[in-house]
Amino acid sequence: MHIFQEELKRLTADLELQFRGMKVSPIVTKSNEIDLIFLEDFIFITKWLQEHSEVKYVHFELDVQTLVNPIFKSLEELQIFRIKFLELQKEIHKCASTFFLSGSGNFNLFWSEFLSLFEDVTLIENSQVVFDHTKKGLITIFDPVYIQNKLGVSRTFLTIPRNVELSTTSIEALSSNELKNKIKTLKEVIYSQSELAKIQMRASVDGLSNHHSLFNGNLKSEDWSKSENEFTKLRDLKPVVTDRTDHEYLN
Repeated sequence: MHIFQEELKRLTADLELQFRGMKVSPIVTKSNEIDLIFLEDFIFITKWLQEHSEVKYVHFELDVQTLVNPIFKSLEELQIFRIKFLELQKEIHKCASTFFLSGSGNFNLFWSEFLSLFEDVTLIENSQVVFDHTKKGLITIFDPVYIQNKLGVSRTFLTIPRNVELSTTSIEALSSNELKNKIKTLKEVIYSQSELAKIQMRASVDGLSNHHSLFNGNLKSEDWSKSENEFTKLRDLKPVVTDRTDHEYLN
């Protein structure tokens, strides 16, 4: 079901009713630039998702022939882009949905950082990822430790830029058919999860709260004693949960 036809300029969003998720992809698939409009579209989607915890996942499908990075004419333009990129990172972090990406192409500079926003990244075979920031006179906008933790990238690929050996990272490279099967499995698994347990596990993995406090909070929901279709819904909790770090539901 197509949504946000009027609000989005660079992205398209569709609700997938079978597994209660959302698919997001660029409108133009020949060449796409990660610019302010692209980021603002994605931020708009994340803010809507914060009010709709029933959306279990966001599948970002990035099958674009050419991925383009912005060229800045001034320091001010670069700083505005940096602020917007960091805002997107923050807003995704507030969503209960699980974000995962599938795609193909050559991901360098800001596109390589973009991959770290997702819980799972799967690329078509022969895709390339390179953190070539220092060759452009820059360093990453996101904390490199965050990138390493999210993508499993060795520091050597950040400090000496070259094509990342994907087999040594958390990024999976698959054939088209293998990718299609994996995406279907991801949607089924995420759909079957307890919404509350999922965000508690994520908070623990991210080091946002004491794990044993999270475990005790998890027991209070009693989801452990219920079947899948009886799990607690985040939207039914009082107060309404919108932030993963909210101690009302983490502890």
